[in-house]
Amino acid sequence: MYYTLDIETVKRVMQEHRETARLSADVPAGVIGRRHDAFHIEITFQAGALYACTLQGSSGWSKTAKDALHELERLGAVRLRWTVMPLPDGLASPLTATASTLVAGTPASCPRRTEQEVNPEQMRTWPRVYRGVFSLSDGCRTVVKLAEILATDPLLVAQAIQKLQKAGLLSGPPNGESHQEADRAFRTINSK
Repeated sequence: MYYTLDIETVKRVMQEHRETARLSADVPAGVIGRRHDAFHIEITFQAGALYACTLQGSSGWSKTAKDALHELERLGAVRLRWTVMPLPDGLASPLTATASTLVAGTPASCPRRTEQEVNPEQMRTWPRVYRGVFSLSDGCRTVVKLAEILATDPLLVAQAIQKLQKAGLLSGPPNGESHQEADRAFRTINSK
């Protein structure tokens, strides 16, 4: 499915229809200021909210999160051909405010493993993204960086971080949940 629209219209349509999808477009060289090379845009919307944004230049540069959004604002009324790819139903549930701030690049978006012991046998039963996020969470890597390393969507990484935080395995706000809820979250991870 393709649409030729400017970025502001794309954002407005996605918000109005509360769509969950990944959109991509290619921008020819020279469109933004002095930038000489072409670049590729990928934007993820979750229930109509702009969730993640990545720009990748043909010469190898890349921008994510707020830097990417700033570049997109510079596009103004430039109309691009957008490819729309609806996300699977498993990603269609609304995000919490915590997941949104994780991708936005706040300090909480650099998770760190806690001191809680994890049985390696038990960890083998976790989904690949959960294992990767847990192993790579050193307090320095952002959600976007973790997603790049794991070659997956920042949305999936943010959701894994939330569950691992709820289980007490990663530092970060467990959203005021009780120990029982944290135990339930830990069992949920192990049942996947």
